[in-house]
Order: sequence, then C-alpha cells, then structure tokens
Amino acid sequence: MKNLKFIFLFIIPFFTSAPCDVKMKELEEIDIYFFNVGKADSILIKSNEVNILIDTARDENGEYIVKRLKDLGVKKLDYMIITHIDKDHVGGADKILEKIETEKIYTSYINEEKKQYREMVNVANKKSIEIKKVELEEKIFDGDLKVKVIAPKKNYFNENDNSIVLSVKYGKNKFLFAGDIEESSTEDLLNDSEIKNYDLLKVPHHGRNNDFMADFLAKVKPNTSIITTDNVEHKPSKKLKESLKNIKSNVLITGDGEIYVTSNGIKINVYKEERD
Repeated sequence: MKNLKFIFLFIIPFFTSAPCDVKMKELEEIDIYFFNVGKADSILIKSNEVNILIDTARDENGEYIVKRLKDLGVKKLDYMIITHIDKDHVGGADKILEKIETEKIYTSYINEEKKQYREMVNVANKKSIEIKKVELEEKIFDGDLKVKVIAPKKNYFNENDNSIVLSVKYGKNKFLFAGDIEESSTEDLLNDSEIKNYDLLKVPHHGRNNDFMADFLAKVKPNTSIITTDNVEHKPSKKLKESLKNIKSNVLITGDGEIYVTSNGIKINVYKEERD
C-alpha cells in the first residue's frame, strides 16, 4: 500500500479580542489523524510530548492501523483510549497492541462478555500493559497538550452513552471527541460549561441524530465537524447535517479520505487525503 498524500483544505484561525501588541505563544505543531476505517473510529494525536490513539476501529482494521502508525513514525503509544467496548471502537486493539509498544489503556467500563474486549485484555495482560477505567474530570495528559475526560457523567444503561468524551486543548485551540454518545449523555453534556465554542468536533456516533443533538451542536459551535463513517452504506443523518449547516460548520467525512489536522496552538490547518 502506497503512502498517503494530503491536499490542503483550509485554515481554522483563532480570533481574539486581545490588543494587537499582545503576542500569543506559538507552540510546536501537533498532528491529528482521523483514519479512514469505514463506519468506525480510530484517531491519532501525535506530538513531541505524547502519542495518543483514540479507538481502534474493527478487527479487520487492526493491521491497517498498525501500518498507518508505522508510516507516521509512531514506535510507541503512550495512551490507547477505548471510548467504549463496541466492536467498531475496540476491535483492532489486540492487533495494535501486538505490534506497537503501548504504555497504558484507558476505557470507560469493563465488559468481559464482549469478544473484542477479551482479546484486548489477553494481549494487554501478556505484555503487562495497565488497563484503567477513567474517572470523570480525569486529566489523562496535562502538558502543553491537555486531555481531559468530561463524560460519561454517570453509568448509563445504553453502552453508547457510556462513551468517553474528551476535551482536548492546545494553546488557544480546542478539540472535542464525542465517542458514540446518544440522547442521555448528550442531554447531560448540555449542562456542562466546558461544552462551548470548540474549533473542531468529532461528531458523535458516526453522524446519527438524536433529540438533543441540534442543541448540542449549537452549544459546541464547531468551526469544523468530522464524521467517521464510510459515507456509502452508512451516510450521516440528514437532520444532523442540517443542524451543522445551521451553525455554518465545515463538514468532513472520513469515508471520503483520511483527514489530517495540525495545530500550533493558534491556528489549525486541515488537510484531506488526495485521491486519484
């Protein structure tokens, strides 16, 4: 498989009311890759401080993710975050753990009835990799890059609502990774003061809509929204796309090609996989 090439799409600038003579600190650039793995999630945050993989897509995507990590020069993952135990988020974990050194795994809950979860645990145990259940408000990383758990707020009956939601900040730039949250968690997040004015949103649940999604999107107000789905058999909800249009958010879909984002803490550059 040939290395991917990317084309520049646009810049997300940081607008500030600070006086012109106030110089904002430009940080070393970080990279975020939204892998094209169909209707599934796998996202890499790569910086000089830390490498974080958010979700591992399906079992059949595992080897592909390993290849992408190696292509990108990732020899070690500091953290693997499994937002929840659905097969399209945890499925490739065992294959990745076998091939890529990993320091620690975070997950929102434990479900040993799930085959993919057991496979991940078996490899983690073999390699003495710690698996930790996250706590609300936990700071997974707190350097220049800040990664904080803002959901789940409680234990939900619906497994998707138990998804880990991550607020990621780098300088003045803000990113929200919303797992597969559905109605209950979405509603609870509406009362969270943290949920407002993000530069970029990983849209919940592959672009599905729910009764609270329009209000959620209006509060998050992302400049750019990324939907993780194949965009062929599983297209985003028309109502959700309408809600994103209403807030003038740029919409990108991983099924149309891998998405690559950079941030220096002030501005964000957005790229998309170039296709023949």
